[in-house]
Amino acid sequence: MEINSQNRTFTISAKASATQKAGYIQEANKYNLSLSEWMVSTLDMAINVYGAVNEPTSQIRQYLEVIRIKDEEISRISSDLEAEKFTSKVNQAKIIRQAKTILELKTSNLDSTALTRNKILESPKEEVKNEKKSTTTNNISDLISGAAIIISAIALGRK
Repeated sequence: MEINSQNRTFTISAKASATQKAGYIQEANKYNLSLSEWMVSTLDMAINVYGAVNEPTSQIRQYLEVIRIKDEEISRISSDLEAEKFTSKVNQAKIIRQAKTILELKTSNLDSTALTRNKILESPKEEVKNEKKSTTTNNISDLISGAAIIISAIALGRK
């Protein structure tokens, strides 16, 4: 006896309410099918749809691969961005330190120049007196040295 897979020899049953059965019969009549034929066709369509839903098509696989590549690129760019932010913060801190140092040097230089200028402006007489004292001291030293040379020459000449 030859087995034919197309022969329908098995019964599949399901429980339904009277309202559901009436709806199924009405649906089957739309397509000129018996309730049994309509149910088998509906089950076959469901199997085909579920199989296709569970397995992605080649186009969907291509999209998934593109998404995976883009995710990797986003991850790499995010890492690069974080590294650049860190480098930028380090450079910014260096620049701020350099600017503070320059400002401190300028301020201290201006302060010392201003102090000297203020000293001269506040008491120019004392600056002049200090200059006179040093000039006077230098002149007296020169006179003493000259006198010592003359006295030495006189003393040597008497011998």
